[in-house]
Amino acid sequence: YLAAFACLYTWVISLIVLVFTYINLTFPDPSETSHAYRLEWAYSAIRQSIASIVVALPLFFWLWRSILREIRAHPEKAFSRVRYFLTYVSLFVAGAALVGDLITLIYFLLEGDLTTRFVLKVVALFVIVGTAFLYLASTLRERPQEPA
Repeated sequence: YLAAFACLYTWVISLIVLVFTYINLTFPDPSETSHAYRLEWAYSAIRQSIASIVVALPLFFWLWRSILREIRAHPEKAFSRVRYFLTYVSLFVAGAALVGDLITLIYFLLEGDLTTRFVLKVVALFVIVGTAFLYLASTLRERPQEPA
């Protein structure tokens, strides 16, 4: 379980960094450092994110499929305390990120500082983390009958 959740965190965070980097490249902030430095940093972040996703995403799917196969074969394993703990901690972190994302959006809306770059980042974070949150929540709802 720990390896599967570590892979989940790795590819989700890498996907967020990748999307944010592309947003930063598409909508540059004129107050940032020189263009050459910004490009080198962005290309490095893109390479790192893609490498992490290429390794962690397939590994996550393989581990998760193995876990689900094991649960189907032995339904009592669905009630593992480690699984519940990691799932609930992940849901808490994802929920906190979503709430923080909405608070930040409303703050900048009231401040009058909404930019295309900022709104795209808020939407990207909300979609990526929200999807992970919904998936993890659905895994808790779809559980076999508790053993007697």
